[in-house]
Amino acid sequence: MKSLLITLSTFSYLTTINSVSGQKLSWFSASDTHLGYDVGPTPDNITTSYEKNVWAINEMNRLPGNDTWPASLGGGAVLVPVGVTVSGDLIDNGLGTGTEVNGCNQWQNFTALYGLDGTDGLLKYKLYESRGNHDGNNVTSSNPTDCTGHPTSWIAGRNKERLQNPSFNVQNISEPTGLHYSWTWNITDTCRIHFVTLNLFPGHACGSPGNPGGGK
Repeated sequence: MKSLLITLSTFSYLTTINSVSGQKLSWFSASDTHLGYDVGPTPDNITTSYEKNVWAINEMNRLPGNDTWPASLGGGAVLVPVGVTVSGDLIDNGLGTGTEVNGCNQWQNFTALYGLDGTDGLLKYKLYESRGNHDGNNVTSSNPTDCTGHPTSWIAGRNKERLQNPSFNVQNISEPTGLHYSWTWNITDTCRIHFVTLNLFPGHACGSPGNPGGGK
């Protein structure tokens, strides 16, 4: 059995990996969606973070089967991705005073657009998100108005849903925060890629305020 380990950090790409047997695995990745960060129009007149994310998701939904890789990258059709990774910042106000005012609406917009399993949002593929510094601390007491919990707990809750859904193929979730997790995508029965998402950073020293349980 051949395996490849990939640790996710903050970058954006569309990629395809070829196995020795010629089988391929394709996925999309994004970062810094920042729902709620609105600073005016871009050169293409897209004016809000919501609209920008709608455009990006529509492009991800459209590309497979409708576009090809540039010849400089080897050419060939863009394949249907096995999933999409978003490495944070998911929303803009998940930490500090803005959380109480805006964090709930921003998170609702994020989940409405990106969903979870490819059937419950605008995005047509399974989503694997990570936390960024705008999405709150490992441990936070800042709860948005009219919401239950806070951004950190929402992400941890979605990780539990992934673990319970076999189609996500999640193997591990960190304790005590529930934020770090890992999963495997299979290229063939004997060739697979194991992904580990470490969010903003791998973790705090055992027993620190950000890791009160002392877990590794």
